[in-house]
Amino acid sequence: MKILLATYPMAHQTPGGGEIQILYYKKYLSKLGHKVSYFNQWKDKINKFDLVHFFSCIGGSEHFCKYVKDIGLPLVISPNLWINDKNKKNYNLNEIKNILSLSDKIICNSKIESKSLIKIFNLNKNSFDYVYNGVDKIFFQQINENIFRKKYKINYPFILNVANIEKRKNQLKLVEVCNKLNKKLIIIGHIRDKKYYELINQTDEKKILKIIPNINHNSIYLRSAYKACKYFVLPSTLETPGLSSLEAAAQGKNLLITEEGSCREYYEKKVLYCNNSNLDKKLEELFKKPAISLSVINKVKKFEWSKSILRLDKVYKSLIK
Repeated sequence: MKILLATYPMAHQTPGGGEIQILYYKKYLSKLGHKVSYFNQWKDKINKFDLVHFFSCIGGSEHFCKYVKDIGLPLVISPNLWINDKNKKNYNLNEIKNILSLSDKIICNSKIESKSLIKIFNLNKNSFDYVYNGVDKIFFQQINENIFRKKYKINYPFILNVANIEKRKNQLKLVEVCNKLNKKLIIIGHIRDKKYYELINQTDEKKILKIIPNINHNSIYLRSAYKACKYFVLPSTLETPGLSSLEAAAQGKNLLITEEGSCREYYEKKVLYCNNSNLDKKLEELFKKPAISLSVINKVKKFEWSKSILRLDKVYKSLIK
């Protein structure tokens, strides 16, 4: 099958979990024998493909998706959205519904994400399916933590947060709490919001923070950072869930992650959950746990990309007549 993967033009300028997901889809779909391409608007003739999979519902995406349907190709959409009654005012709901209504199948990262979108947009539940986010097997491999420590001159225990630096990832609150508790924090992530980045630095009164903005996802230094950290914390305002939490869990790290989103569907009772009002208490609870949890490793093994991709393959094949 010839599959075209596409997303909005600026997506890979500051790649996050959604963009990394696209890269892994290509890698593992190719292993199943599919011919998979990233959309190149200067080169690709869309009608030469058997199916198009579009990622995100960013404004302006409707025109691309409508064209795919106009030429008669099956269209799969991964909205990568968590919309609920609290935050729906922040979105152009009519535009998103128009985009989703064009799809032959909507792929969410969890069952609960599907249910949320069905409710908000009053869409047919048969239009939805789910494919769990995955973790590459390389993140389960043992690695020397000193690779990261020597490169970045880290000689102290630290909490790790891996996420693009933006309001949704809630690093400002995490920096405030780590200052209060006098705990060292390292953030690895692209700077998506420069003003927010500057505000985070201004808030770091005790100088407990180190930000490393440009580590490639495939880098040995990222895997070593997961190994080196004492705990991994992702207190975002929502997650579906973050790929970085799965990768940290693959190294057996005890996690503290947001309760907003689909994280519980993945981790159940194996990790701790937090919100903005209890982050400090939950961090103190985390500090009482051992650094390594074998039950967390075993939990995330079911989410290896080689397993998750089989469900997506089944969806694709159901759409090809």
